[in-house]
Amino acid sequence: MGLIQKMLDNKTPFSVIQYFENLKKTNNETHKQYEIIYLNLKKTLSFKIIGENEKYVFKNNINQFNLVVNDKSGTVYEYNDFKKYKEENEVLEIKKF
Repeated sequence: MGLIQKMLDNKTPFSVIQYFENLKKTNNETHKQYEIIYLNLKKTLSFKIIGENEKYVFKNNINQFNLVVNDKSGTVYEYNDFKKYKEENEVLEIKKF
């Protein structure tokens, strides 16, 4: 079971961001990238790029998310009031995986 499914099952708040990434060699070619943002067990903010299986789980459960940003740079989806949850819990540092 993947991270997104576990978080959905446990009702753990998190966000998924979708943005566009340009390849360095060809600026005219862009790819959609998906990343999950969540608080880990140490209550620090964590980021993780998600693969195809996780994208599938996310897209199949999109009705459980609130769309909070939608512009030309990408989108932000929030599950279970992640922003409020994050603000109420101490975030000591930012870790990128």
